[in-house]
Amino acid sequence: MSAPVISTTHGFLGAWPGEYMAFQPAASGSPTAWSATGLPEGVTIDESTGLISGEPVLTGSFVTTISATNVDGTGTLEFFIGVLAPTGSTLAAADLSPLLQFDVESMSVKNGSATIVAAETAAAAAAAAAAAAAAAAGQQAPAAEKPKEPLFAKRGDAGWVRVIFTRGATQIDPVPDTLKIRIKSSDEEVPVVVSTTMERDGSGSSAVFRLWCDWGAPAVFEALDNVRVASGTEMTMLGDIEITRDVAVGASTETSIRTSRTFPVLVQMDLD
Repeated sequence: MSAPVISTTHGFLGAWPGEYMAFQPAASGSPTAWSATGLPEGVTIDESTGLISGEPVLTGSFVTTISATNVDGTGTLEFFIGVLAPTGSTLAAADLSPLLQFDVESMSVKNGSATIVAAETAAAAAAAAAAAAAAAAGQQAPAAEKPKEPLFAKRGDAGWVRVIFTRGATQIDPVPDTLKIRIKSSDEEVPVVVSTTMERDGSGSSAVFRLWCDWGAPAVFEALDNVRVASGTEMTMLGDIEITRDVAVGASTETSIRTSRTFPVLVQMDLD
């Protein structure tokens, strides 16, 4: 017998706050004990069977690592749990919705959730330590882990996405006249999702913008149906954030546009 190998077709689990969810991972090697880190509040793992279940309390994206152990060792698997607020839910408040951080200095977009940031920081530190150890031993450094998608969504859902702007380590307010998120299913020019509403909370260094996104468009269903034909349950779409500002030029007004670099968006077909 060897250490357990956890197998699952899912890299992302979708759930709704306040509603029961359950997911049973499988593993070889007849595990005798299971554990997990990074689970959403309200969700636990059965230490005997590995069943992950419960009612998530808050929305957000959670980096979760599950471990299965037998007498020969421990196997681990990392995936995401995305707790998404359904349309009309009182839990879709601004401070609970997904958070994107757009840095105008590097022109990059990443997940601004404290949970994700802490996990990515820890992973980067571990990767640096592993690379240093490999170099000291005269070995090749391990391959860098693929960056995680900064935004997660479930087909047919709808809700707010928050956006903050930074310049390096400083949060700023670009004072946009309009702000939109556009999502494409591929390199095609026509987006399948375009945010329809912009709301602002705060100003200056505390400015947070909320954008309403509806993932129920027929084009979203069609794109994921094509993935299902290929035996998949999720796909990575392409997103960008577009800012427009009206600028006075003499007696007329012109619009200047700044668009972020493309960033990946993981869209899941169904809840598990």
